[in-house]
This record gives sequence, C-alpha cells and structure tokens, in this order.
Amino acid sequence: MKFGDYLRQKREESGWTQPEAAARAGIEQSYISKLETGKSYPSGEIFEKLVKLYGIDVKDMGAQVTSSELEKLKEIAEVRTYILGHQKAKTTVVRTWLLAALVFMMVGGGMTVFQAAKPERIIREYVYQSDGLLLPDDGPMFFKTLELPSFPKATPEVVARMIVKTKTLPESAGAQFFETEGNYVRAYQIIDERTKQVNDMDRLMLAIGVAFLFGSFGCFVISHRWR
Repeated sequence: MKFGDYLRQKREESGWTQPEAAARAGIEQSYISKLETGKSYPSGEIFEKLVKLYGIDVKDMGAQVTSSELEKLKEIAEVRTYILGHQKAKTTVVRTWLLAALVFMMVGGGMTVFQAAKPERIIREYVYQSDGLLLPDDGPMFFKTLELPSFPKATPEVVARMIVKTKTLPESAGAQFFETEGNYVRAYQIIDERTKQVNDMDRLMLAIGVAFLFGSFGCFVISHRWR
C-alpha cells in the first residue's frame, strides 16, 4: 500500500472529508490532497500532526505501507527508527535460517558421505548339509550308502528319516560335524564354500542424511525470501 492510500484510509475510517481533516490538523486541504495522491510527502512536523489527527501507530503503518514508500519517509525520525529496527529484525531472522541451513548441510552431508563411502566387506560362508536323521548305530555316511546299487532298498522307516537340512556358517566347522536332534543325530558334511560382498551402509542413516540436505536447501530458500 502506498503512503497516500494509507492516509486516505485513515481519514475515511475517521469519517472526515479532506476539508474537515485539514481543518482539524491545521493543514491546507490542497496539501492533504497532495499527500493522499502521492504527489507530496510530509515533513517531520506535518507527520506529527497526522499522527495526532489519525492516531497513527508507526508499526501498524510500517506493516501496511510498502518498503519503497517508507524509504521516502526515512527523514522522519519515527519512521527511520522503525525501518532500522525492522531491518535488524529481518537480518536476525535471515542469519538464523542461514545458520540452520549450514548446520543441516554439515550434519546431512557428513552422514550421507559417511554412509555412502563405507567400503564393502568380503565375507566367507561355509555351507553344510545333513541328508537325514541318524540312529546311534548308523554311520555318518549311512544315507549316502543308500545311493549305491549294491545297497538294499530303503525301508519306509529309513525314508521317513531322510529329511535333508542345510546350514550356512560364518566359520569353518571342518569337513564334518554332528548335532543331536531329539533321539537322533545329524551328520553335516561341507558341500560349498563361498565368498560374498557385504555393504554395511545403514540405509536409514543415509535417508536421514539426505533429508537433512533437503532441509538445508529449504532453509536457504526461506532465508533468501526474508531478505
């Protein structure tokens, strides 16, 4: 809003015509007209009369009148004080948002780089297999012998115990190891030894780091708009 429009609004709120306002303030009506049309701007003395006439609050005026219009009134002490205070407050807000942006950027960047730069580890795995449940009198290769042409056909009881089970261990347990399972024993033989690449990157931490980076961008945008 222009300063002249603000004066006209205040006059109309008071219910006065230009001649009435001029008479009450001790100002010429033509000058009131020039102020309201923006053809002229008041001196400090005239401004004081307008403040008393309309009950003007400088903070309220500053919130409604554009910055470019206030600049034209900066020779008036009250307006200059308001402008300086407003600029200081705005600078404080901008600095706060910039500081927040830098903190977000440092934290987010650090987390992102730390997680993304984690090297892959190569781990070794050992795969063991048990062909079934063994009785105490069965040898560790009992089920393997059933595959030989010379071995008699397996009985239903033996077939019921032929439950294959595999285990993957991070360390070698040798070529063979045993485990008790209820009344039976399992003999595990190694069938595979393999390596695997593992990335220890914490995806949640990486996502949080990226979110902080986006947050820093948002803070920069807000600080720019406050300028």
